[in-house]
Amino acid sequence: MLVGCEQPARQRLRQLLAAVKEADVEVVGEAEDGEQAIERIVELKPDVVLLDIQMPGCSGMEVAASLPSPRPKIIFCTAFDEHAVHYWMQPTLSELEGRLDPARFFRISRAAIVNLDAVREVIPREGGPGEAKLSNGTAIGVSRRRMTDLMARLGQG
Repeated sequence: MLVGCEQPARQRLRQLLAAVKEADVEVVGEAEDGEQAIERIVELKPDVVLLDIQMPGCSGMEVAASLPSPRPKIIFCTAFDEHAVHYWMQPTLSELEGRLDPARFFRISRAAIVNLDAVREVIPREGGPGEAKLSNGTAIGVSRRRMTDLMARLGQG
């Protein structure tokens, strides 16, 4: 269900949803303001609501808070920068590595971290970087300095 005060914004959301070919999405209803949104959500019982934060009547936050259980999943949408999450967080690979379980994940080069359960074969290359073949068929380069550690982690060294 799409909720927003401006028809062009709701139309743009429809276009974006239609462009996602893999998604099984059907827009079951629309509402222009908060009060209408509450009525339609209660009536239609959608799985997901794309909800504008700033609307006439009551805000999207007030709409979400007033819905009875079970509530649909809610995605807040807005055209106003002051309400937007600024959705890109770009952690470095080192920061990401620090968040991952070292028992399951291993950094094989400056550019890649792998799930150790996905590594099916490690191919050392004399005098240069090696290669890790993953269960999905992908081959990824392993730096020379990480090769020995990778082999040891996999019990091959």
